[in-house]
Amino acid sequence: MYDIKGVADPNLEDMMGKFQLQPMYMEETAKDPQNVKFIHYDPVSAGWAISKLNSSCTDDICFFAYANGQPVPPGKGYVFGEPNKHVYYKQLVFDDKELYPSRDAGYHMSVSYTPDPNSLDVSEKLGELSGRYILQPRYVHVKTGKYAIMPVSLASPGKMWFLLGLKGVGPARRWSILAQAKDPSMNRYVIPSSGWTAPGGAGSMDFKLFQTCNDHVSMDICNSLEDKCRGDKNDKNVGWVQACCRDTCNSCVLPKDRCKLPNTAQGGQMLLQIISNHTK
Repeated sequence: MYDIKGVADPNLEDMMGKFQLQPMYMEETAKDPQNVKFIHYDPVSAGWAISKLNSSCTDDICFFAYANGQPVPPGKGYVFGEPNKHVYYKQLVFDDKELYPSRDAGYHMSVSYTPDPNSLDVSEKLGELSGRYILQPRYVHVKTGKYAIMPVSLASPGKMWFLLGLKGVGPARRWSILAQAKDPSMNRYVIPSSGWTAPGGAGSMDFKLFQTCNDHVSMDICNSLEDKCRGDKNDKNVGWVQACCRDTCNSCVLPKDRCKLPNTAQGGQMLLQIISNHTK
């Protein structure tokens, strides 16, 4: 998880806040970062999308399938087209494991689109999304879903990252490149903390990005327990909250395995019950 705590441009103040890791697959043969293709989970719409930057598709989403919380993209169930929606009639996404049994599941995905003879008006532009995609990190603004940070190339050193923002209204809404950074290190999966410039490298972008840790129960639960983050270090209640709400309590120095509760909303309810019992 990452946190943007300071933004110089007042027009981007709503970009401040937490960015949470969401699964994404980027085209393996990406050559032009400005037009990169990717499969990603959209937490706002609760489903998987196949997208392309600078596309003519709504929100740059060219295919979409509802799959609330599913960790990998579904093979079937995708819709496409604007303003009239069409349902794709075949399997669209294939996990390498389906094609090659010896491969690890969830690492590579392939998109195979066959033009639908019943929707000639939208078929031609979608064929370019066919290809092979590889798992990569993508961080999405938790509160709004309007901002995202993601890689747009694979090679390291020199891996390119984009900070994106949704601009426009309705069908005209698109992901816009707000900033970019090229990482000189071999940290393939860590967002660069510095070196961010405006698109095309035209001047530096002034915002403060911090890597943080995760809460181990739901954000709502931890927010309700935030006033219990501080207190007597010998108080067992404080210890439980700090261990299970590490980001909320700013206690990332604690080992992530210190929280002994399930990493679910049910675990959060258990934590609330423990606190309630100990404070009666």
